[in-house]
Amino acid sequence: MGEFSFSDSTDPNQQLLFNLDPSMAPLAANMSAKFRTAGQIPVKRVEAYVQDFTAYLRKHMGEALLQLETNGRLKVADNKTDGKKRRAKSFPNEALVTFL
Repeated sequence: MGEFSFSDSTDPNQQLLFNLDPSMAPLAANMSAKFRTAGQIPVKRVEAYVQDFTAYLRKHMGEALLQLETNGRLKVADNKTDGKKRRAKSFPNEALVTFL
C-alpha cells in the first residue's frame, strides 16, 4: 500500500485568514464609532450590524459589549424593551444600550 505520514505545512509566521481567538478591541471600536451618536438602541440593532457588516459572530459582539460596559464606554439600561429586568453581563436582543 505504501508509507504515509502527516505533514503540516503551515508557516508559523503566516497569518491565518480567521484567528481562532480574535481580539474584541477592533469590533468594540467599530461598534462604538457606528453607534456613538445613535442614543439608546436595542441590542438587536447592533447584532444586525455586526452580522451584516463585519466578519464577527454574535458571541463576539457579546464579548465586545461586555468589554465596553466594563470599561465604562457602554451604558446598559436596567430594564429591557419588554419591561423585564436585564441579567448582569448579558446582552439579549431586547436590552437597551447607549454607546458613550
